[in-house]
Amino acid sequence: MISPCRFLALPSTLLLTVLTLSGCPDDAPIPMGEESSSGGADSGTTGSMTISGSTGMEGTADESTGGTPAVCGDGVVEGDEECDDGGESATCDADCTAVSCGDGQLNATAGETCDDGEETSRCDSDCTAVECGDGVVNTSAGETCDDSGRSDMCNADCTAVTCGDSVVNASAGEECDDGGPSVGCDDDCTFAECGDLNFNPNAGELCDEGLDSPNCDPDCTFVQCGDGVTNMASGEDCDDSGESASCDLDCTTAECGDGITNSTAGEECDGSGETVSCNLDCTSSSCGDGVINVTAGEVCDDGGQSAACDVDCTPAMCGDGVANAIAGEQCDTGGESVTCDPDCTFSVCGDGYINVTDGEICDDGGESVVCDLDCTPAMCGDGFVNATAGEECDDGGPSPTCSASCTAIICGNGILEPGEVCDDAGESALCDDDCTLPVCGDGNLNELAGETCDDGDTLTYCLPGCTPCPGSVFIDDDFHDNSTGWTLGTEWAIGPAVSSPSPGSCGNGDPGTDHTPTMDNGIAGAVIGGNVSIALHDYYYLTSPVFDTTGFGVLELSFWRWLNSDYTRFMNNRVEVWDGAAWQIVWESGPPPNIEDADWTEVLYDISAYANPSMQIRIGHNVDSGGVYTCSGWNVDDLLLQGVSCPAP
Repeated sequence: MISPCRFLALPSTLLLTVLTLSGCPDDAPIPMGEESSSGGADSGTTGSMTISGSTGMEGTADESTGGTPAVCGDGVVEGDEECDDGGESATCDADCTAVSCGDGQLNATAGETCDDGEETSRCDSDCTAVECGDGVVNTSAGETCDDSGRSDMCNADCTAVTCGDSVVNASAGEECDDGGPSVGCDDDCTFAECGDLNFNPNAGELCDEGLDSPNCDPDCTFVQCGDGVTNMASGEDCDDSGESASCDLDCTTAECGDGITNSTAGEECDGSGETVSCNLDCTSSSCGDGVINVTAGEVCDDGGQSAACDVDCTPAMCGDGVANAIAGEQCDTGGESVTCDPDCTFSVCGDGYINVTDGEICDDGGESVVCDLDCTPAMCGDGFVNATAGEECDDGGPSPTCSASCTAIICGNGILEPGEVCDDAGESALCDDDCTLPVCGDGNLNELAGETCDDGDTLTYCLPGCTPCPGSVFIDDDFHDNSTGWTLGTEWAIGPAVSSPSPGSCGNGDPGTDHTPTMDNGIAGAVIGGNVSIALHDYYYLTSPVFDTTGFGVLELSFWRWLNSDYTRFMNNRVEVWDGAAWQIVWESGPPPNIEDADWTEVLYDISAYANPSMQIRIGHNVDSGGVYTCSGWNVDDLLLQGVSCPAP
């Protein structure tokens, strides 16, 4: 095996690498071109050779070091190296040359961000990246100046300041710069403002003379009355873009009497003073307008008829032919007439004034002993009852009800008078209360004559001879308790009566006592002592037990009620009877008005047509629509259901 430190016939660079890796001594001879073991001759020798350094940079071998090549980046200044800091440093570039801005070698450690060898469009001459505002003028990048920001000589974009360059430079005194006059900017780079004496049509100015002038308004428009801009320099007092309450159409201050009618200011006319058609207050002249217009011939004007002034604007006076009710006149016909007395009151019999024109013979201000109410002399038989003259009646002569002396014929006064069969001053055993003789079957019940009933021989309630037909009582309830067996629906109860106040919108409250005062004070009622519900609901009933009513020709239901209820469609109340197949409505409250009972009221119903073996009755109420009034509802007492059976005739 041949040692790597022996002479080898290898390329010099490969040989150097082998020697370095194998750790051969620095003084080991490196034959160059020596004859090989195969007998070949070398091609000559040289004092140095080019090798690769540790940084990859090529150096030149130095004979003073025994022929070792210089390596850039090894930290040793060798050969033609200007410096070697073992890599890039603030003073030494990576190629072992001294750092210098503009050498074309970028050295970030030395603070360079670029190095193009000279100023370029991307690199300043101080080796920093081009940036407008960095204080370095770079003409290659298009900068004409760079003052490290905006200044009075340099714009923020590094161009020289010029008004009209479209760059606003406040440091140079510019407020704006739109590249020329615009809506918001004048040509001197100040904000466009009306009144700045700089005419700018782009800003909508028609003129600009600083303040108002005879030709130019303060809003930089041409002067014109009605343009809404008051220009005193042109003689305007006001300008409200037309007529207003304070300004006339000619741009003068609105004033009544200026001869210009201004309806917006409330003027109806303006005659520069009072005229026949125009008042001093610039209202149209009219009798009754409250303004006396002497030019129009008015003597007075109180804004209509008054106690002192007639409707024709002349002084009020009875007899002037103008009726003035405020002055107390009822009429005014210029004197006495058929309809009007001379004192301007209506001609009325009984007014105390004899109006001959109206046909009055007398007038005592009402009935008197000598004068009837028709203003004719009082006389029995004249057909006018004059009580003051002692007349009880006056039928213009004798009649069945009035005597010739004008006294009334009255049944029951104990005086037998024409037309009467008898008169015992009331019912007696010999005389009915209608002054006829008592006769069984005349339909007039006379208990003093021994009659117990008298239905006029109809056999409805009475037998011949005025005695009652047989009958039966099914219910006779004063509601002292519920021994009858009523079914109590929602809100219904049986108990003592309890007074409640009126709900206000629906009649009266509940009573404090029952119909027939008793110790129990019992009634049947819906919410006793309160108000029924106003929520929508079907009928709530008080329902009787079942009873057999067959065989009775007459069935009567009666009771006393105290009911306060709204009307349909809001609330309805019913009395119903079961006919054996269905409930039949005997009574219901129905449409307006409300039912507003202020006392106990008796009701009677003939239910004969519904007689059957399983009859029932019920009383109820419902609420069928929103908006119903609050009401106290039903109270019922002393209910009676009875039947009468008379034989067929």
